Amino acid sequence: MGADSRVCHCRAHAPIESLLRIHPVADGTRVVVWHGSAGVFCYDFDGQELWKKDLGETRHDWGYASSPILHGTKLILNFGPGSRTFLAALDLKRGDLHWKRDEPGGLDATDKRMVGSWSTPIVIKVDGKDQILCSMPTRVIACDPETGSVLWSCGGLANEKADLVYASPVVSGAIGVAFTGWVNGPTIGFKMGGSGDVTTSNRLWLEAQQQRRGMIPRCFSRRMRLDSFTYCSQIIKSLAMVEMVCKRHDGTTKRVGNAL
Repeated sequence: MGADSRVCHCRAHAPIESLLRIHPVADGTRVVVWHGSAGVFCYDFDGQELWKKDLGETRHDWGYASSPILHGTKLILNFGPGSRTFLAALDLKRGDLHWKRDEPGGLDATDKRMVGSWSTPIVIKVDGKDQILCSMPTRVIACDPETGSVLWSCGGLANEKADLVYASPVVSGAIGVAFTGWVNGPTIGFKMGGSGDVTTSNRLWLEAQQQRRGMIPRCFSRRMRLDSFTYCSQIIKSLAMVEMVCKRHDGTTKRVGNAL
């Protein structure tokens, strides 16, 4: 830390369950963070606890890593992975549960197959309306932010050895890209929107085997960059194979407007 750096507030709630990156989210008045089995906690900017919500135990051999996001007055969280996995929306002011949608979990002491999603949801806009997009172990789902109901889904993330998703999906215009987390797992490109299972109508391409990836991809125009590797992909509206170039890259990049 520099000479003027200091820790303003510190709170401890439970033993560390995960060594993966989990980020708090803030709206300018409140700061909310998910502490796994200890619950979801909301603080003001003076570090005073405003509310906490116990969503139950999260148990997985590799811990948890999804970060909460904001949508209006709601907090959206991908709770899991593990035998209890669900998407949930909490009231930002009070912590009340608005809705909860169960999803497949996996990999605790009794599971032999590796299953799990560490994906942080994102907010997209389809036909002028907001939707919550999240990568799950075998598919991408888009949910109604008011009710949690699945509006549409696109398959293609299932893998022969394991159904694992680490990264969030990325979008550019009306096109989305989703990634698995297993070594040589698939990557899919898809048109966003529709109703029900849109795999047949909306999936544009599927790369059956790509190198292992994780953490946070970023989209730049019609190309995308991923964590410690850089993948440049033409996100195209056709069934043609995605053009991909890979080279070593240290650090992460973020999209700001149309620039990195």
